[in-house]
Amino acid sequence: MDEAVEELMPILVDAVQRATSEWARSIFVPASFFNREPQEVRKVAMSPSRPTEPGELVRVYWDFADAGGGASPQTIARLVLVRLEPLLVGGRKLIAEQFAEGIIIRRGDEREFGGSHVRS
Repeated sequence: MDEAVEELMPILVDAVQRATSEWARSIFVPASFFNREPQEVRKVAMSPSRPTEPGELVRVYWDFADAGGGASPQTIARLVLVRLEPLLVGGRKLIAEQFAEGIIIRRGDEREFGGSHVRS
Protein backbone atom coordinates (compact mmCIF):
# COMPACT_ATOMS: atom_id res chain seq x y z
CA MET A 1 0.00 0.00 0.00
CA ASP A 2 2.85 2.44 0.74
CA GLU A 3 4.12 1.85 -2.81
CA ALA A 4 0.66 2.72 -4.20
CA VAL A 5 0.48 5.89 -2.10
CA GLU A 6 3.97 6.86 -3.32
CA GLU A 7 2.80 6.43 -6.92
CA LEU A 8 -0.32 8.50 -6.18
CA MET A 9 1.60 11.46 -4.73
CA PRO A 10 2.96 12.94 -7.99
CA ILE A 11 -0.57 12.77 -9.39
CA LEU A 12 -1.95 14.65 -6.37
CA VAL A 13 0.84 17.22 -6.42
CA ASP A 14 0.24 17.82 -10.12
CA ALA A 15 -3.49 18.20 -9.50
CA VAL A 16 -2.90 20.67 -6.63
CA GLN A 17 -0.57 22.74 -8.78
CA ARG A 18 -3.01 22.80 -11.71
CA ALA A 19 -6.02 23.82 -9.58
CA THR A 20 -7.20 27.42 -9.66
CA SER A 21 -9.81 29.32 -7.69
CA GLU A 22 -12.27 28.63 -10.52
CA TRP A 23 -11.27 25.07 -11.41
CA ALA A 24 -10.42 22.34 -8.93
CA ARG A 25 -9.51 18.78 -9.91
CA SER A 26 -11.43 15.57 -9.28
CA ILE A 27 -9.45 12.35 -9.13
CA PHE A 28 -11.08 8.93 -9.21
CA VAL A 29 -8.93 6.17 -7.69
CA PRO A 30 -10.22 2.60 -8.18
CA ALA A 31 -9.65 -0.11 -5.59
CA SER A 32 -7.41 -1.86 -8.12
CA PHE A 33 -4.93 1.00 -7.69
CA PHE A 34 -4.15 -0.31 -4.20
CA ASN A 35 -4.75 -4.03 -4.87
CA ARG A 36 -2.84 -4.64 -8.07
CA GLU A 37 -0.08 -7.07 -8.87
CA PRO A 38 3.44 -5.54 -9.03
CA GLN A 39 3.62 -5.88 -12.84
CA GLU A 40 0.31 -4.10 -13.47
CA VAL A 41 0.01 -0.42 -14.31
CA ARG A 42 -1.82 1.78 -11.82
CA LYS A 43 -4.44 4.04 -13.39
CA VAL A 44 -6.54 6.91 -12.08
CA ALA A 45 -8.91 9.34 -13.82
CA MET A 46 -8.58 13.10 -13.36
CA SER A 47 -10.87 15.85 -14.59
CA PRO A 48 -11.45 19.55 -13.93
CA SER A 49 -14.36 20.37 -11.63
CA ARG A 50 -15.86 23.37 -9.94
CA PRO A 51 -14.83 23.79 -6.29
CA THR A 52 -17.69 23.15 -3.89
CA GLU A 53 -15.91 24.42 -0.75
CA PRO A 54 -13.73 27.47 -0.05
CA GLY A 55 -10.11 26.81 -0.99
CA GLU A 56 -10.85 23.41 -2.54
CA LEU A 57 -8.05 22.26 -4.83
CA VAL A 58 -8.57 18.53 -5.30
CA ARG A 59 -11.37 16.10 -4.50
CA VAL A 60 -10.17 12.48 -4.43
CA TYR A 61 -12.76 9.73 -4.72
CA TRP A 62 -11.77 6.25 -3.51
CA ASP A 63 -13.62 3.25 -4.93
CA PHE A 64 -13.37 0.68 -2.17
CA ALA A 65 -16.57 -1.16 -3.06
CA ASP A 66 -14.58 -4.13 -4.36
CA ALA A 67 -11.38 -3.65 -2.35
CA GLY A 68 -11.57 -7.06 -0.67
CA GLY A 69 -9.63 -6.19 2.48
CA GLY A 70 -6.55 -4.02 2.45
CA ALA A 71 -6.21 -0.55 3.90
CA SER A 72 -9.11 1.60 5.00
CA PRO A 73 -9.84 4.93 3.31
CA GLN A 74 -8.89 6.67 6.58
CA THR A 75 -5.47 4.98 6.63
CA ILE A 76 -4.80 5.94 3.03
CA ALA A 77 -5.95 9.52 3.69
CA ARG A 78 -3.49 9.80 6.59
CA LEU A 79 -0.63 8.39 4.49
CA VAL A 80 -1.42 10.89 1.74
CA LEU A 81 -1.51 13.79 4.19
CA VAL A 82 1.85 12.91 5.74
CA ARG A 83 3.37 13.19 2.29
CA LEU A 84 1.49 16.42 1.44
CA GLU A 85 2.33 18.35 4.63
CA PRO A 86 5.68 19.71 3.40
CA LEU A 87 4.06 21.04 0.21
CA LEU A 88 3.07 24.71 0.29
CA VAL A 89 0.68 26.14 -2.27
CA GLY A 90 0.51 29.90 -2.52
CA GLY A 91 2.38 30.17 0.78
CA ARG A 92 -0.29 28.16 2.64
CA LYS A 93 -0.29 24.65 3.96
CA LEU A 94 -2.82 22.09 2.80
CA ILE A 95 -5.71 20.56 4.69
CA ALA A 96 -7.13 17.16 3.80
CA GLU A 97 -10.66 16.52 4.95
CA GLN A 98 -12.29 13.15 4.73
CA PHE A 99 -15.76 12.70 3.32
CA ALA A 100 -17.77 9.53 2.66
CA GLU A 101 -16.15 8.75 -0.71
CA GLY A 102 -12.61 10.08 -0.22
CA ILE A 103 -10.75 13.25 0.72
CA ILE A 104 -10.77 16.93 -0.18
CA ILE A 105 -7.43 18.70 -0.40
CA ARG A 106 -7.72 22.45 0.02
CA ARG A 107 -5.74 25.49 0.96
CA GLY A 108 -5.73 25.99 4.69
CA ASP A 109 -5.47 29.05 6.83
CA GLU A 110 -3.05 28.05 9.58
CA ARG A 111 -4.55 30.54 12.01
CA GLU A 112 -7.99 29.00 11.58
CA PHE A 113 -7.09 25.33 11.38
CA GLY A 114 -3.75 25.03 13.19
CA GLY A 115 -1.82 23.73 10.18
CA SER A 116 -2.34 20.77 7.88
CA HIS A 117 -4.18 17.82 9.27
CA VAL A 118 -6.83 15.26 8.43
CA ARG A 119 -10.22 16.43 9.55
CA SER A 120 -13.20 14.11 9.52
